Amino acid sequence: MKPFKKYLYEELLATALSADVRDAIKRKGGKIYQIGGAVRDDILGKISKDLDLLVVGVELDELGRILKSFGKVNLVGKAFGVLKFVPEGETEEVDISVPRVDSKSTGKGHKDFEVKLGKGITLQQDQLRRDFWINALAKDIDTGEIVDVERKGMTDIKNKEIRMISPVAFEEDPLRMLRAVQFAARFDFVIEKDTFNEIKKNARSISSVSAERFNEEFRKMFTKADKPSIGVKYLFSTGLMNHIFSTSSLRGIDLGIIDKLDKKAFPAFMAMMLESYGSKAGEAVFNTIRPGKKVSDAVQDVVTYAAKSVFLEKDDFKLVRFLKNASDKGIENIDAYLTAKRKPTLSSKLKRMKVTSIRDLSIGGRDLTKLGIRGKQVGDALMYALEFAVRSGRNSKSELLGAIKKKFGINEEVKVESILKYVLSPKEIGTLKRMRDDVVKKNPDMKPIDDKHLHVTLASGPGWKKLRSEYKGATFSDPDFRIDFESPKRAESGNSVSWYAKVKQQKQFKDYVTDLLQSDPDPKRVFHVSIANKTGKVGDSVA
Repeated sequence: MKPFKKYLYEELLATALSADVRDAIKRKGGKIYQIGGAVRDDILGKISKDLDLLVVGVELDELGRILKSFGKVNLVGKAFGVLKFVPEGETEEVDISVPRVDSKSTGKGHKDFEVKLGKGITLQQDQLRRDFWINALAKDIDTGEIVDVERKGMTDIKNKEIRMISPVAFEEDPLRMLRAVQFAARFDFVIEKDTFNEIKKNARSISSVSAERFNEEFRKMFTKADKPSIGVKYLFSTGLMNHIFSTSSLRGIDLGIIDKLDKKAFPAFMAMMLESYGSKAGEAVFNTIRPGKKVSDAVQDVVTYAAKSVFLEKDDFKLVRFLKNASDKGIENIDAYLTAKRKPTLSSKLKRMKVTSIRDLSIGGRDLTKLGIRGKQVGDALMYALEFAVRSGRNSKSELLGAIKKKFGINEEVKVESILKYVLSPKEIGTLKRMRDDVVKKNPDMKPIDDKHLHVTLASGPGWKKLRSEYKGATFSDPDFRIDFESPKRAESGNSVSWYAKVKQQKQFKDYVTDLLQSDPDPKRVFHVSIANKTGKVGDSVA
């Protein structure tokens, strides 16, 4: 059976209860009705996922035997006159019941009822045991006729009212008071005057209902109602709110704020509840409702934001940091809270901000590497760049790099004496050390060049002495590229033997030196790093 919500009543009924099943029930003297919320929803033009069927004129055990001939029967609800039926070849179950009469709910949390079943109980008796007239409507599955006992159900739907069937309805099951509120919010109905007064009179008894049953009604109110605020207002005006949470710490919630709560705003509502009740009473709220982990996490997101809002609303960068790990759903929940508070939403604020994350920056890790920033400092520098961009509103590459240089004390200009050697990065030195160790291992007669002398010589030899003196005291920019190395090679000259690693970026180095000193290096020159020789001294390497 496909999901109920995708089906109209006729399609769902045909799948759940075939013609053969109906005929078998009729042969035993039974008459079948659709009853309850699905009939109400059908009249309101809403598609319901509930299909509750009532069989009049057949004992429960006899009904079970009939259904077993056409599928599986689950007896878990037998005590209440309900059988859960799974038609052969299907996977979804449908509730099929016989008429019953309930007396006052019993047991802890009002989870149980005293139930009377019997072939002699009529459809009308079953209808009159229900909570509200809009939920007491029945529909003949053969004729489509609506059975409206005392003709009040259709009237209440027309007048958009929630009306109790009996004054004892709330004594039998106090949860019905919360259901009245939930229905009012869900359908945009009003609670009829006498029903409202009866709820106020019995409000205290709501505290005896279990948290699990509370949670279900609250969930429906905030997920199925277009305007949950209707229900929230009724919770306060009937006095239910104080007794649901069993606390006198309520300082009041602005009902004008509640009006702003939209569909699925449960986390926002809960956050405002916690604000109004205070931290200790807030624990009582959670202990009463016991929302699941998903809802609890959502509420925590909103509560955490609310606690820090004084700072976050004044400092865009703190807000960005706070939202670093926030999900779209988390922002949505906070937005619902802010809307209710008549404050600008995070979504609108983030939309106006040009930079909200490191991904939005005009620089990246490669730009920082060119400045000589490596390792953990790269992350620190990017976070500082984010802070600078968010607070200043400036995000150009030059401005960000300038701010980083100032913050980290980087002087991009260096003297000619130092620029004549390309100082290797830790990663490049690590590569060379592995090469060197491998060479020395295979060539025991070689001595390794020590780490501090592992560099690329850019300008040396007699031809550069005059140039060096001419540029003494001058400053130049650091190279803007990293290097790679070829496999180690052996070089010999007379008795001298050495190993070196040739730089792959020969043209880049040549162009760099040319641009730097406005003088071409020897075209035969090879940029390389000596890694080992007979003595381990750089000066003894083969030129």
